Amino acid sequence: GEYLGSNVESNMILHEGKVIIGRSEIVNLEAGSHDLLFTFDDGALPLTLTVTDENGIEDKLYGDLNFDGKITVDDATILQRAAVDFVLLTDTQTALADVNGDGRVSVLDVTCVQKYIAQFSSGTGRAGQKY
Repeated sequence: GEYLGSNVESNMILHEGKVIIGRSEIVNLEAGSHDLLFTFDDGALPLTLTVTDENGIEDKLYGDLNFDGKITVDDATILQRAAVDFVLLTDTQTALADVNGDGRVSVLDVTCVQKYIAQFSSGTGRAGQKY
């Protein structure tokens, strides 16, 4: 979820009472659907947030950073942005993002996830495995 002028709906992860959007946070939200209106000098952006409580997700997978139960290009995009510190990850997301197991989130993890999505038989690290 970010403001690029075209994103009208977004799924967010609730962590310790706050939702992280890019490098910003929205606090005091509960899990569920929320209609928001961001107002800027040049217009407004209506946004519907679907907030998921990460503590309520039982079967977490390495590489699944949006907690939808599958690893897709959406997860790879989140991981790419996290690898260059463009977005903040929760502690759980950080653990799931380290798919190669080297203790950090980097472009090497992105490559593993991309290979997993492309159904490579090797070089995918722990992508798709239960956490």
